[in-house]
Amino acid sequence: MKGFPKGFFTIFMCSFFVLFVSGLFLIPNMLDTHFVLPTNTLFFKRLSLFWLRCFVKTHGAFAFVCLVLLGALLSVHVRIGLYKKQRMVSGFILSSVFFLLILTGWGIHYLGDELALLAAAVAHTVLGCTIILVFGAHVLNRHF
Repeated sequence: MKGFPKGFFTIFMCSFFVLFVSGLFLIPNMLDTHFVLPTNTLFFKRLSLFWLRCFVKTHGAFAFVCLVLLGALLSVHVRIGLYKKQRMVSGFILSSVFFLLILTGWGIHYLGDELALLAAAVAHTVLGCTIILVFGAHVLNRHF
């Protein structure tokens, strides 16, 4: 990416990969906490308390790292993309999904109502799983 130090894209991709994978490991516990589903199957194993804490802390720490990286992207990459009018649709969708992920992540931690917490958790999970597709479309498609 132009305008960034060498290695920025690698750090960006690695940070978001760790954030995504740590979020995937949290899904079975979220499903078991809020829904009555058989999560101790071959593909869905509920994590022990030790591993749950490790993945929650990793997810939270890398969320802050990714927020800093997103701030850097907003100041340079998005501004250049708007000026050149390139990938406007996918960039807008990607920015919107990131904003909604930030909003629902905040809601998971600070909403007191059980139903609102459940809605935020489900929305955060769905958005987190779909962002890979939106990001892939943004990177691979030059005209979208």
